[in-house]
Amino acid sequence: MPIHPHLRISDTEITALVPSAEATGGFAVKSWSVIPGSSLLVRLGEALRDDFLLSLTENRVEVGFSGAVTPVPLADFQEEDAEALHHQCFSEGRRGRVFYDPVPALNAVLLFSADPALCHRVEEALPQAHFYASLTPWLSRLARKTAVSVAHRLYVYVHDGLFTLALLNETRLLLLNTWPATAPTDVAYYALSALRQFGIPPSAVATQVSGDEALCPSVVAELSRHLPHAVGMSAASEFNRHPLTAAQGVSFDLLCAVLK
Repeated sequence: MPIHPHLRISDTEITALVPSAEATGGFAVKSWSVIPGSSLLVRLGEALRDDFLLSLTENRVEVGFSGAVTPVPLADFQEEDAEALHHQCFSEGRRGRVFYDPVPALNAVLLFSADPALCHRVEEALPQAHFYASLTPWLSRLARKTAVSVAHRLYVYVHDGLFTLALLNETRLLLLNTWPATAPTDVAYYALSALRQFGIPPSAVATQVSGDEALCPSVVAELSRHLPHAVGMSAASEFNRHPLTAAQGVSFDLLCAVLK
């Protein structure tokens, strides 16, 4: 299958990744940082007017939105209920256009929302844009990892000033949630709370931490004080030292999306 261009949008950074035979690793990359307190919509407009993206108006572009998602068992999913269900989980200020991504490996569907103004701006510039949750490729890749000595797996993803926890029992998703990332002790608190909620002893779970490589070592160190099987997941090791893992601004989930 062809790899389409990707545009990843978060509150802290916008990243475009375009397949290119001339670029190292086969992809050209450009990022636009978002200054705290500034308008993400304005910054997105600037990125979409950049020559780097102007050539993609006729292409299908995969557009990933970073943020929280609502997991739903595939057997219970009804498309007509998606918007109401997702809005039940979030306050009025965080609602928007609702989309959904299937995760077949977990028999689950992820509901997510995006600011309608952001969607409209993207669709004006990129008529063939396809929206997805940036957590979907991350979770889909991890769901396929089954070669561990314990049945329970806890994945911690540090990204965009947030952290996401995914707790799995073999191929069953028990918990998936996202919080603001303030300190490694907060990550440990939520991780241990999740294990207590499901009655899982800390010694019975394999924990892997991925994402922001400047923050991950301190998160792993804190989790290791409580969880004996906590380790970091290096992007370079996970993706066989692909050149894209060294590119500035390319998140772990974006690597999951394009280096399948």
